[in-house]
Amino acid sequence: TGAFNTPRVRRYTWEQSYTRDLWLEVVPTFGGHSLLSAQQLDELLDDLGAAIDAHGTSFAMRYDTLLLTAARH
Repeated sequence: TGAFNTPRVRRYTWEQSYTRDLWLEVVPTFGGHSLLSAQQLDELLDDLGAAIDAHGTSFAMRYDTLLLTAARH
């Protein structure tokens, strides 16, 4: 619209540690997983739990958060 100055972008990188149980509580909140049937979701969670168990009891997930700001003229 031309009403704002050039935006500034800031990136914040951070990590969150998840235990197996905590991750399995978070997974159903992801957008696409709400479209799965109860059986499909149970199967997904079982498979994810098994994969986490095979590689340890917890893991770290890396996130990047972007902040965009622009001042109005």
